[in-house]
Amino acid sequence: TPRFQDTAKLLWVVYSGLTLLETVMLYFSGLSFYSALNHSLTTLSTGGFSVSNSSVSEMAQSAKWIIILFMFIAGISFTLIFKSFKSFKSLVESTEFKFYLFIVISSSLIFIPKTLSISETYLEAINSALFTSLTLITTTGFTNIDYELWSVDYRAFILGLMFLGGMAGSTAGGLKTIRVIALLKSVRNEIRKILYPNAIFKIRMSKSALPEKMIESVQTFFILYVAIFVLGTFALSATTSAAGLNLSFEGVLSSVASAMNNIGPGLNEVGPIRNFSFLDSPSKLVICFLMIVGRLEIFPIAILFYKKTWKN
Repeated sequence: TPRFQDTAKLLWVVYSGLTLLETVMLYFSGLSFYSALNHSLTTLSTGGFSVSNSSVSEMAQSAKWIIILFMFIAGISFTLIFKSFKSFKSLVESTEFKFYLFIVISSSLIFIPKTLSISETYLEAINSALFTSLTLITTTGFTNIDYELWSVDYRAFILGLMFLGGMAGSTAGGLKTIRVIALLKSVRNEIRKILYPNAIFKIRMSKSALPEKMIESVQTFFILYVAIFVLGTFALSATTSAAGLNLSFEGVLSSVASAMNNIGPGLNEVGPIRNFSFLDSPSKLVICFLMIVGRLEIFPIAILFYKKTWKN
């Protein structure tokens, strides 16, 4: 429809404008034009590819702050960004945005004790903590520091962050914050129903009640997501064991999480300063399938397994 076309054009203008703005800012921070353009393209798309084997770890602090800003923007719904140009109130009143902001800030605060021990200044520690938090939550996958050297509790927390993702309508992968909020509120309502069996509870998002069909869709998505994650973990364990690679359980779990959520780096053998090149072909095929399923968000792939789809 014409209205849809107009909206699509406006979103492309916003996306292109942000990419151009980041390119200019990175260029004036000291990067070459080629490097600035490449990192801008992979920041807004949350792709995380770099022109350097060390990713962004050797960049100046100013360049990292710019990437932090645009990673944060990339995790926000582009529709909401467009609306915020007209009225900043729409951003402030968004339940999803407030949850996204809360997760970014709280996870960064958790990382600061670790980044302080490897930083020369407090500002550098905050930079590293924010960068690590955003690269995981937005599923961008840039590497700033080697968090593989951190303790098990921090690595477990990092594994958890891999699943969150940004807001719906952003370029980020993962579960998406709107689904996480809906699931949490759904659990809360089920507990409240036990206490108040005759009461009727609605799940609200930004003052609007979510339809029951949407809640059911989110719950179905989560069940499928967990099932594919478990099967993917088993499949990758089987293929790597058959090839004699002996990939650790942490390595297998993080590989599947990284692939399904389109992050890039994982943990242990596939940590932030390593890659997946050592995997055998069957294992890489498992990873490829999980990446496709994660990027298309399960349902389009699930539809392909119905006979009716092929008949039509």
